[in-house]
Amino acid sequence: MVRHTSIASLFLLFSALPSFAAENANTIGIKAGSNDLSSTSQRVLGSNITLTEGSDSVVAAEYMRTISGGYRFGGEIISFSNNYTSGSRGTIDTLYILFNADKRWDATSWLKPYIGVGIGAVSIDVSGPIVGSAGGATFAARAGIDFTFSSNVGLVVEYKILSGKPDDANSETIDVSGSGAYAGVNIYF
Repeated sequence: MVRHTSIASLFLLFSALPSFAAENANTIGIKAGSNDLSSTSQRVLGSNITLTEGSDSVVAAEYMRTISGGYRFGGEIISFSNNYTSGSRGTIDTLYILFNADKRWDATSWLKPYIGVGIGAVSIDVSGPIVGSAGGATFAARAGIDFTFSSNVGLVVEYKILSGKPDDANSETIDVSGSGAYAGVNIYF
């Protein structure tokens, strides 16, 4: 329920922003991809855990609003899971909520590269032999290319670096930083 409320809140917030005379100034994107964690061996609650490097079920949803000069601002939600072992097996579900800003160039009418950054929050839910949740601040960097095949639909490929080390009430942290490639569909309106 919290995830659905967050998505709806981001959409309402950014769709209410004034238009800066940009045609099709709004973009909604759905992406899937890969994410490899930076650190797979960690110590949590006095136990050594080993995380799978590659994340499962990597999905992202994004809303961006273009203003003048190719600058875009918006929000993104990224979700993925990693398995871990600590004697027995468990799962860490990760959720990033980011405010993104980027600069996009019109290389051609259909090829539009961009670079950007994001700041926000990361939360994790841990299940298995270790149970709990944690949250914290995060930042991200990204570079990608929009392939706009029509005025309303396009494809996107992107490489993203995520930095997140959420901590719980006992200051225990799990490093869910990583990087990976994403691909998806954009709708422009």
